[in-house]
Amino acid sequence: VFTVLATASVLGLEFPQDVLVEMLDLPEAAVLGALDTAMAAGVLVDTRSVRRAMRFVHALVASAMYSEIGPSSRARMHERAVRALTKGTDPVPPDVVLQLARHCALAGLPEEALHWSVSAGDHAFEHLAPSEAAHHYRIALDAADALHRPEGQRADIQVRLGHAQHRAGDPHALTNLAQGAELARRSGQSQTLIRAALVTDLGVIRLDSLAPEHAAMVEAAIEVADPTDTATYARLLAQLAQSLSFTPEAERRIALAHRALKLAEEHGDPALLASVAPAVLVALWAPGSERLRREVAARALSAAEASGDPQLQFSVNLSAFHAAIESGDSVMAAHNSARLRSTAQSVGEPRLRWLIGLLETFDATMTGRLGDAETLAASTLELGTQIGSPDAFTFFAAQFFVLGTFAGR
Repeated sequence: VFTVLATASVLGLEFPQDVLVEMLDLPEAAVLGALDTAMAAGVLVDTRSVRRAMRFVHALVASAMYSEIGPSSRARMHERAVRALTKGTDPVPPDVVLQLARHCALAGLPEEALHWSVSAGDHAFEHLAPSEAAHHYRIALDAADALHRPEGQRADIQVRLGHAQHRAGDPHALTNLAQGAELARRSGQSQTLIRAALVTDLGVIRLDSLAPEHAAMVEAAIEVADPTDTATYARLLAQLAQSLSFTPEAERRIALAHRALKLAEEHGDPALLASVAPAVLVALWAPGSERLRREVAARALSAAEASGDPQLQFSVNLSAFHAAIESGDSVMAAHNSARLRSTAQSVGEPRLRWLIGLLETFDATMTGRLGDAETLAASTLELGTQIGSPDAFTFFAAQFFVLGTFAGR
């Protein structure tokens, strides 16, 4: 019974009986008999699932059984789990992909760990679990390094890792994206470089010391991008235009913004207009542009709402909020603010909560609640620092200066 339960603990808290039988060098009847004995003793329960599975009554029981296995035996048993899980399964179900990523890593199988960890990371990212995705990508990157894989492959994984970390609010995101972009540039992996450039858009103007490096990354991506791929090219041009804000290149910035806007309009996909609008609206920020910016914001809002993409909806509503505030449209600003809060709450990403903190600090300031504004500014700085937002202190300093001025300090 001990051998059967120890092997089951390798599979986790819950395990399918057929996989357990496959892992053990015992007759099936002996394994089933041991499971029945464990159930009678109250150690296991039957999940009564379609695929016959059992579960330890408590995680502590599974952990205790697992701790009794020696390190070398654990690795061998995890390898057996890999072989059992991949036997006759094509295609591999998503839940099995996650199990394979874990078992391959713990079995010390770098080739398999690389493959299944990338697959598990992709699945987690697509299902809005960026922290879990980052965990799998980190394992994949370690495996790729251990295997001395080509720079191009490592660049792809590092950009995936940076993207997941960015969505999860991990302070290491920008470093991994920058390193991945450099590897991609060096190895001639154009698509990976382009992905890194697009991912590093933080949704607000970058004022940090690394802003010039970001602009250079976008420039490099534009150099290798295919101009006939209108959707990608328009987004890159918009990003470059935005990155030129607060630089002497005002004419180039505005020209790039108009070019990106024109490409998006000619492309015919409303979602593309919504994608480029936030950066374009920043880049077009100049005297006499209010009417055009409000018109672009209105069309982008309609397209974003129709897209069903919460990230896109948040980004466009944030830009539209700024345009409404600048034009004194309190009704539209309130509408945008409500949509921003709702989206940030439903998505739950730290980066969105940080941006909401900036918005709420502004709102408290403009309504004369200066004490609340100072408290909000401090908590927003703390969150921004935790997630590694490069402009967290810059925004805090600007808000604190305004608050001090309003308070007569």
